[in-house]
Amino acid sequence: MARPIGVTILAILKAILWVFVLISGILLLSVSTIYTSDIERLLPYAVPGMSTLVTGSLGVILVVISLIHLAIAYGLWEMKKWAWALEIVVCVLNILGSLITLNLLGIIIPAIIIWYLWSVRDSFG
Repeated sequence: MARPIGVTILAILKAILWVFVLISGILLLSVSTIYTSDIERLLPYAVPGMSTLVTGSLGVILVVISLIHLAIAYGLWEMKKWAWALEIVVCVLNILGSLITLNLLGIIIPAIIIWYLWSVRDSFG
């Protein structure tokens, strides 16, 4: 069965997202080692080393998230059932996070993706 055009578009968008999230994570990791001592000097009540720990941890988390997006992009491109399920889980988590922050767009877009993926679920093998 041929890959639906919407799945192709979603896979390409996920790959683009992977690049941006990976770059963000790498930048945070590099900032955590270069500029955090300057940040700690500017903040009078900063705990020494805490900004390095926080920015470095966020950088690692973003790199891991980027790898998840890469896996989903590959799996959607190859029409893998696990990628379909993983994308549904990621969208649900995005919706839950957006409910907490009251981000309307962050609720609508993942909901549309879930609706679309549910409508083409039989295409995945």
